[in-house]
Amino acid sequence: MENKDSIRFKILNNNNQLVTLTATVGEDGQLYRCGSPIYCNCNNTKSPYLFLDGEVYCPCCGKKSLRVETFTEAILNIHLEYIGTDSNTMQDLYKLSDTLPYSTWNIIADLFVKLSPLDVDFGYPVGYVGWVTSNPRAVEERLGVREELWVCNQKEDTLPLNTIKPIDNTRTFDIVDKLHEVFSITETPYGRYNITGDIIQNPLFPQNNYGTGECWTISEDEIWYIRNNHRPGDNLNQNNILIDGQLHAIGKVIPYDEDVAELLKELKNLE
Repeated sequence: MENKDSIRFKILNNNNQLVTLTATVGEDGQLYRCGSPIYCNCNNTKSPYLFLDGEVYCPCCGKKSLRVETFTEAILNIHLEYIGTDSNTMQDLYKLSDTLPYSTWNIIADLFVKLSPLDVDFGYPVGYVGWVTSNPRAVEERLGVREELWVCNQKEDTLPLNTIKPIDNTRTFDIVDKLHEVFSITETPYGRYNITGDIIQNPLFPQNNYGTGECWTISEDEIWYIRNNHRPGDNLNQNNILIDGQLHAIGKVIPYDEDVAELLKELKNLE
């Protein structure tokens, strides 16, 4: 592969979930992200992922990636997707169709604003969290988006009025607030934990590839609250949750509680 110093690959993690990871390749073939090695947490050991002959694999357990691509390939079809309209300014808002390497993102970062769960109170589309722009043409020019993928050239029937699934906003906020209250008085256990169980994302702030977002997991004996914490500048020393073999999140745990479990099940049905 060309430009193998910056690649992206898809792989099944230890919870059998398909995740997308980005990495640079060291001279020894080992993969790194934000300067730290990427490990496969297999056989209760930490084994480095390696890149060889266009393939990402773990030499310990033999796990291979399902897909590998350079960033050049990844952004070949990059374009903007309509997500809704700001009801205050009546401006259409758009998100990127895919993630970008930081060096490319910096070219357009000033054209985007980040929506948080609280921004729905200020006219933004309900249920969307992430980076959006109201100036698609400027983004397309800076990125060199192919002309056939420009917003103005997309067919009307490919632009739904709102691609975001409506949610019961009032009830969702109520449940999330109650869950946050439960875990606010719970201490963060020291150690390294690889959590399994039924995962329920916070629909107002789901986990993402940018190092933020949160979820809860339910197992037979316990319930965890997990918050991603691996953006550049985050204090990684606080982390105690392993994600793809690395400490990338902060977790709090309580014994299994039927009332909390019922709240989470209801929240999952509202997604």
